[in-house]
Amino acid sequence: LAPHDDISQCTATNQQGFEIQSVVEHPVVAVNLCVENQGGGELHYWNIQADNKSKAMLGVEETGYPYPLKMLDDIERLEIKIHPGDVYFFNGTNIHAVSSPANSASFRTTISCLMGFINEREVIYWT
Repeated sequence: LAPHDDISQCTATNQQGFEIQSVVEHPVVAVNLCVENQGGGELHYWNIQADNKSKAMLGVEETGYPYPLKMLDDIERLEIKIHPGDVYFFNGTNIHAVSSPANSASFRTTISCLMGFINEREVIYWT
């Protein structure tokens, strides 16, 4: 997956009237369970959250996808190897990506969802 954020989808016009629009006041938590990861591939996690002005300039304000790799060259980044059975949570508001498996015969299967607070007491999740 190309570099993206998970919070921009919460503000998309087609989400009007849905609970996920209330999440934008809080971090979005990405939840992933790696079922299989034949051929590798890592989570790339940049130490940056795009602001609304940058999102609009790049045309990703409602999708969060894709951020140009060149734009992220000088930003601190973690590369985390993912193995079958790993469950990992991270702040989906930060820009992140998943690298491709080693070759076209390789594949990765992940079960994922997003979650976040909509107020001080309630958490929702969606896929």
